[in-house]
Amino acid sequence: MFEFGVRARELLHVRGLSLRAAARSLYVDHAYLSRVLSGRQKPSADLVERLDELLRADGVLLALMPDPEPADEVERISGALGNRYRPDDAVADWVARCLVEHRLVEDRIGGAAILPVVKAQLATVDQLRGDADGHVRDRLLQLGSEYGQFLGWVYEDARDFTNATRWYDLTGELAIEAGNPNMAATVRSMKAHAAWLQNDGFRTVRLAEAALWHDGRVAPGVDALSLAQLARGHAMQNDPDAAHRALDRARERWDASAADPDSEPPWVYFSGPTWYLHQQALVEIELGRGDAAVSLLDDAVKALPESYHRDRVRFLAFKARALVLTGELAAAADLAEGLAPDAVALNGSAVHDLRGVATTISGQLPVRGRELAAVLKAG
Repeated sequence: MFEFGVRARELLHVRGLSLRAAARSLYVDHAYLSRVLSGRQKPSADLVERLDELLRADGVLLALMPDPEPADEVERISGALGNRYRPDDAVADWVARCLVEHRLVEDRIGGAAILPVVKAQLATVDQLRGDADGHVRDRLLQLGSEYGQFLGWVYEDARDFTNATRWYDLTGELAIEAGNPNMAATVRSMKAHAAWLQNDGFRTVRLAEAALWHDGRVAPGVDALSLAQLARGHAMQNDPDAAHRALDRARERWDASAADPDSEPPWVYFSGPTWYLHQQALVEIELGRGDAAVSLLDDAVKALPESYHRDRVRFLAFKARALVLTGELAAAADLAEGLAPDAVALNGSAVHDLRGVATTISGQLPVRGRELAAVLKAG
């Protein structure tokens, strides 16, 4: 077990990967991976196989694989769920792994399909937290707040702002109880995003500024998200100087995040250069600069991971809006019509944007506008 962990850490160093970056690539909780590599927990065979592949170890880690996690792990989890045992670290690890997988699925297929599963899982985490003691209770409290934030995001992305706000409010309370400024700031940032989706620039700015009250106590990636919301809010209020100042500050914080990825909370996994391009494009759209937005979105779409189907649809819907701003209505209609079925299937906010495109182009291209609106009606 010891030799396995030592060799894995050596390979992480050789490949230039931090522990947290490796955990993100493997879709596991970084605390779980840390316990595995320090010899405090046995890994699954699947984890060892994927780690060997990630680090290009050519079977070295497979050969050093310790005995797999005992079969009683399932019993411990089911026992905790059935109130036969108190939840322990193995149970908290299971919850963390489920959350990573749920985020991954949402990136691929959107939130609507997994909403019932996520709600049920959050109820399970609440039950487990009530039965836990000590540091395990603290871990489950944190995981409960992460699930609440995730659920709020799924509702927000579907434009169900009432339920999104309800879950963000609950998550904010859990963040305070857990003493977690990263989550407290994130909740305010997500509320700012909801205000932007509802075309309320004033509230977007105020909520983003409130998220930045925690500046100095939060990870740089969390600050960057709040600053991006602030930039869009200023752009909505037609203040390009303030918008670009906020974007510049966001870029500085993203650079700091990239220099120290282990400082970031797990829910900031999606941020980085691609997301920054996307944020720049949104600011340009709000300022009416369609040409600049189209170029930025083209670069962002090219850089997206292949599995991020939901985000690809969202980015391309923004591109359709940007094309309208440039006056390229036929190109906007072509893009929107090709995108519409996936938008209906994967992303309520993309459907909303494409309906706006349909309305705009109907003035000069009435047939195309009606055809697009008909396809989107199912959404």
